[in-house]
Amino acid sequence: MSEALTILLLEDNPDHLELFELFLAMTDYAGAHLSHATRFSEAQALLEHQHVDIAFVDLSLPDSTYGQTLSQLHALPAVCPYVVLTSLADNDTMLTVVDHGADDCLNKTDLNDVTLARVIHYNLSRWQLRYELAQEKQRLADIIEATQVGTWEWNLETHQIDINARWAQMLGYTRQELQPLTMATRRDLMHPDDWSVIDDKLQSIYQHEQAYYQCELRFRHKKGHWVWVSSRGKVMDWNTDGTPLRVVGTHSDISAQKHAMLKLQQAAKVFTDTHEGIVITDADARIIDVNPAFCRVTGYAREEAIGQNPRLLKSGHHDALFYELLWQQLLAKGFWRGEIWNRNKNGDLYAELLTISAIYDEHKQIQQFVGLLTDITQFKEHEQQLEWLAHYDPLTKLPNRTLLADRFRQALAQAQRQFSLLAVGFLDLDGFKPVNDRYGHEVGDLLLIEVAERITQVVREGDTVCRQGGDEFVILLVNLSTVEQCRQIINRIHQQLAEPFQIHQDVIHIGASSGWALYPETPGDLDALLDQADQAMYQAKAAGKNQYHFFDLDD
Repeated sequence: MSEALTILLLEDNPDHLELFELFLAMTDYAGAHLSHATRFSEAQALLEHQHVDIAFVDLSLPDSTYGQTLSQLHALPAVCPYVVLTSLADNDTMLTVVDHGADDCLNKTDLNDVTLARVIHYNLSRWQLRYELAQEKQRLADIIEATQVGTWEWNLETHQIDINARWAQMLGYTRQELQPLTMATRRDLMHPDDWSVIDDKLQSIYQHEQAYYQCELRFRHKKGHWVWVSSRGKVMDWNTDGTPLRVVGTHSDISAQKHAMLKLQQAAKVFTDTHEGIVITDADARIIDVNPAFCRVTGYAREEAIGQNPRLLKSGHHDALFYELLWQQLLAKGFWRGEIWNRNKNGDLYAELLTISAIYDEHKQIQQFVGLLTDITQFKEHEQQLEWLAHYDPLTKLPNRTLLADRFRQALAQAQRQFSLLAVGFLDLDGFKPVNDRYGHEVGDLLLIEVAERITQVVREGDTVCRQGGDEFVILLVNLSTVEQCRQIINRIHQQLAEPFQIHQDVIHIGASSGWALYPETPGDLDALLDQADQAMYQAKAAGKNQYHFFDLDD
């Protein structure tokens, strides 16, 4: 014997105690420590406070009858194997004793050293094996618990499915709430679209097409939403005729992975399908990926762009300070947004609205930059067109009243600084309506364009010719030194307009009447001077047309 054992003998008969000691001394367990109790209560107390390797229990005791001791076997702490000593030799009694929690049963009439040694060895070995199996089972249970895997075992004969707590927790239930679980109730929890999936998978292992199955299924959570699980299963027991008897498997909650995958798919679709260009660079501003929209805007294929620096798009439209400020804000705030002019692969300029964002790791270090760009070239062109239309007449391309007002303010400030003159003229064509009536509005428009060109050729650089509307023009003459200089310019204008106009095959003769207001001879703002010039123009028309008149000066 390798080490001493502690044996408990619960026996109130001294003769049986002596006999047990005698036989024990004749075995390999002669050195065992033998504890003795005569009452059931004593044995209970001893088992709770002392280590015992194996206990022998007589069922007839002073404080417990045969039946009471038999029924109380379950009350003994499960610290060692229990062998019942009985004087009854029939098998029914022995089976009853084992059913009530005993590990073995020994007939006192058969007690001898060989039998005793065999019973001790057998029960200690079986108890050790049971302990090791329990330890292994607990180890496996701990592993399963740590991996958060739900387990299930399906008995195809009883149709019952045994599950662990985690299987039920995945769906928001306790294990008890789902018991008894059958394939029918399990199917009720499953998404209807997945019924055929699991049926096909089970058939594949029933027919030995594969050793185990694996698939993804949806189960309804207690709160109503669907839970995605990865289901695995394998047939562990087969009948002699080849039919499956027991299938075991696992369920793993993969809802988070499915949702993450869905988000990745959505992000990939956005990356691919969005109309905005996307460029991703590493921390050193080397391009690592671009989307199709980027390629459409820039003209560079994905393979051409990857590995390059975004400055391959540099247009030269911005100075070094622009880019320096861009990077300062990007590094300080993590983003930059603004309009930028770049140049595509063909060399053409294009405008884009660009947003650059820095992507950080868990240590707050920049890992990537993501640029989102929108081609706004057409918008900028439209904006410029609107800006032009806000200041110019679309027919004659002359400045309109808005631009005239701005130039008048500048000219007025210059005249006040330099003590020079400026003149505002109001010119109206004579006989323009008959031209429209006879030749049509298309010819009339062409005539207005020719008139605008002739007036523009006569005035000086810095002067402004404005179309007021219809056949009316406003002329701003600036930096005049004398009234005579002003008259010379006006005379040239009238001479030019008195010359015949060739429009298509038609020769057209018209004239013009104009009125003028001089500053500072007649002080006032633009509206006041225009009003004065208008009055003077009507005086010119009244005098016989194709003439000009100065407000006040010619009265």
